[in-house]
Amino acid sequence: MNKNTLIKGVTINDIYDFVDNGDPDNTPEAIAVYFELMEIVRVLDLRAIDYGTKESVLKHLIKIEGLTRHMAEKVYYDALEYYYSSARLSKQAQRNIDADKIDRLVAITMPFVQDAKDAKIVADMIEKAHKIRQADKDEVAFIPEEWLKETWTLYTTDMIEAGLEPINNDLLIKQIENYPELTNKEKAQVKKEAGLLTLEIFPDDKTNPRKER
Repeated sequence: MNKNTLIKGVTINDIYDFVDNGDPDNTPEAIAVYFELMEIVRVLDLRAIDYGTKESVLKHLIKIEGLTRHMAEKVYYDALEYYYSSARLSKQAQRNIDADKIDRLVAITMPFVQDAKDAKIVADMIEKAHKIRQADKDEVAFIPEEWLKETWTLYTTDMIEAGLEPINNDLLIKQIENYPELTNKEKAQVKKEAGLLTLEIFPDDKTNPRKER
């Protein structure tokens, strides 16, 4: 079985799943080969002088590893995503890739710095990599979108609207009237609070039966 057929069904999610849950001592062949190919992409990508472009890396995968162009591109992007981020190809992953390339140029250039002019060029490269990574920006707290949605709270005294079973008003009135220990004012207040009569929210001391005792 050639490599194209072997790794045809492998996805980046399979790689993440194996890293999180797989047994390293019992790695499926397809996963093992995919890891090897991604590592090749990573190593070649670091060799900026020899493999400074995507196309040069793809040519190696096609000619040396025997991949089709379609499969080579799939492995290429999955490798960059795996080593630089976790999302194909996320903006932050692309930023990290670009910044790393500048880091490599800095490393190549540093030994040849001879004067202040050369030093400024290197310093500008470092600053550019810093900004590409957005390291100069404050982290913004993530707020879930659903938190920003407007909500409404409905207050009601209607039993049906509140999802409760309706009350038999006639039966409730009889029950209230059958409490001999309640005065007429108290019975009237209970009826109001039960929704049987109009409720006075702030009764004065003279009409408030609770103030008589």
